[in-house]
Amino acid sequence: MSSSSARIAPSPDVPETTRSDRRPLWFGIFITVVLIGATFGLAYYQASASRKTMETEILQLHRNICTERTSTADVWVLSMVEQIKRLVGSDIFQLFASEVDKLPDGIPLLFAPKESDSATPQGNAAQLSAQLPLMRTLLSDFIANAKFSEARIVNTSGDPYISTQAAMLPLSISQKQFVAHVVRTGEMLYSPLEARQEGIVFDLFVPIMPPQYEKQNNRPVAVIVVTQAAGQQLASFLAPVVGDASQRVCLVQRTGDVFQVVVPGMTTLRDVGHFPLDDSGGLEFSLRRSFIGDTDVYSSGFRLRVLNWWIVVET
Repeated sequence: MSSSSARIAPSPDVPETTRSDRRPLWFGIFITVVLIGATFGLAYYQASASRKTMETEILQLHRNICTERTSTADVWVLSMVEQIKRLVGSDIFQLFASEVDKLPDGIPLLFAPKESDSATPQGNAAQLSAQLPLMRTLLSDFIANAKFSEARIVNTSGDPYISTQAAMLPLSISQKQFVAHVVRTGEMLYSPLEARQEGIVFDLFVPIMPPQYEKQNNRPVAVIVVTQAAGQQLASFLAPVVGDASQRVCLVQRTGDVFQVVVPGMTTLRDVGHFPLDDSGGLEFSLRRSFIGDTDVYSSGFRLRVLNWWIVVET
């Protein structure tokens, strides 16, 4: 075959002009991607900043609500304590409780005294027994004026001998444990909120000390157990925020390692799961499942000064 008749194969290389035409296209795609990324980045930054601003405003609102409600609740509880302490700090209650504490046979002798000379324990029991109606009247008047539910005065073993109720009901096992702690330490105690037949209530256990002229090593000679219905007061502490239906308020209490929620109108207490506390002892501000309903909410809470109660606000 002659060289003149040989065919030359076309070159596989792309012409230079074709590559030059594609460069603006790739540059345009690159610029478009950069602009889209910058737009989304700016939008994300703005959304994050808006969310942070919103959360800061919600947290401040929670603090305002909790500060007001916990302060009111603290004043209510402390006012009850002061009233009870004034009663049991009076000479007549201290002396009566001290004399009952000295009876050799305790409560049975008080309710079944034997006629004897007043200088004997039996005679002393007869005198104390005669004073029981007056002591019961004084205690009942106090309960009525202070708007408590009921009260019982018990000896150091937890056996009641004065009650504002017609029936002298014994203490429950848990109430006797509270009494034993008060007698051992001389400190007053509060029971957790409980759902009883009369509604949501709690007890205050306040030691009755002997008269100052008697030396008892500062040991209580009796304990007053005051029961307070809490429903009406809780309704005021947990009332909806005026003009802002998005804010809900509840109360959470701690009993041992268990946290329970209380909301207005509830006749039972419900256990709650995770209740993370911050460094100040309050409920940490966060987005979490509602303690009241079945939605996700922002919530935080403040603890009362005198009780293991937290006022919790949800948004």
